[in-house]
Amino acid sequence: MIRETRQRPQRRASGKAGSIRLRLLKWLVAPIPVFNLGAATLTYLLAWTPAQLAFDEGLRAAAAAAAGRVRGGNLASLGPPSIADNAGEAGWVAVHDLDGRRLAGAAALPAPKGPGLADARMHGEPVRVAVAEAATGAGPVRVSVARTVRARQGARAAILRSLVLLEIVFSLALVALVWFSVGNGLAPLARLRARLDARGSGDLAPRTMPA
Repeated sequence: MIRETRQRPQRRASGKAGSIRLRLLKWLVAPIPVFNLGAATLTYLLAWTPAQLAFDEGLRAAAAAAAGRVRGGNLASLGPPSIADNAGEAGWVAVHDLDGRRLAGAAALPAPKGPGLADARMHGEPVRVAVAEAATGAGPVRVSVARTVRARQGARAAILRSLVLLEIVFSLALVALVWFSVGNGLAPLARLRARLDARGSGDLAPRTMPA
């Protein structure tokens, strides 16, 4: 009975370090995915928002340039109703009066409701449309320039791929850092456990905590 009583502290000490390590790892590792998700969302917004604004600004500039060409009523200077650039983007241009009647350009491009930016579909594909107004001899008109969003989708996919890779590396690095820190912090307790396990059951000499 006396021998069994002396071995109980050793068994409790043997499992103490492992239990503390497991609890600390749960508390410290569990918030990492939540933190990384928030950081990834913020990084995505910071990266994608300026890119989106740059695409829209380029589309606005194209609509303003097209409006400048038809200013004065020369609709023939508008150019072809559909265009394609070297980046694989398809584009369309059209001129409507304020009542929505098409005066020139692509027939499939819907009449705009007003100047600005809007999303639409052309031939089953999503497009981004910029509208600018111009004054002609017959009255004001609205010039619409539409482009596919292939380049935008490619830029967004590249940002997402980079973020996924970055978050995986960052998460693994954080987990490794937490694991190392917890293990290093509990090393004295592990050494004490080893000393308690190594000494005999009849050894009741006091032990100091290893540094």
